[in-house]
Amino acid sequence: QMSSQAFANFVGTFVNGRHSVENMRTRPYPFIAADNSFGTYRGRLYVVYANNEPVGSGNKPDIWCRYSDNQGTNWSAPVRINDDPNPQDNHQWQPA
Repeated sequence: QMSSQAFANFVGTFVNGRHSVENMRTRPYPFIAADNSFGTYRGRLYVVYANNEPVGSGNKPDIWCRYSDNQGTNWSAPVRINDDPNPQDNHQWQPA
């Protein structure tokens, strides 16, 4: 079953037919992993992705993480992973 939750928006422009940020090729694809431990969060899904939030703000991409405890039907609120103080100063991408 596919999740209806959208994650990564487009974080750059096209250069020679490829996604890029200031002429550096990047792909805004989300990466997903599952907790397969025998701990409390067994089965939890995690997704990390690059995104400029809010869209149109002029911010450079940040790394975001969300999790799901019900096989991707619902996802937590996004948590920004990188800690640079000004989101307009540094590019963050390729989280995994």
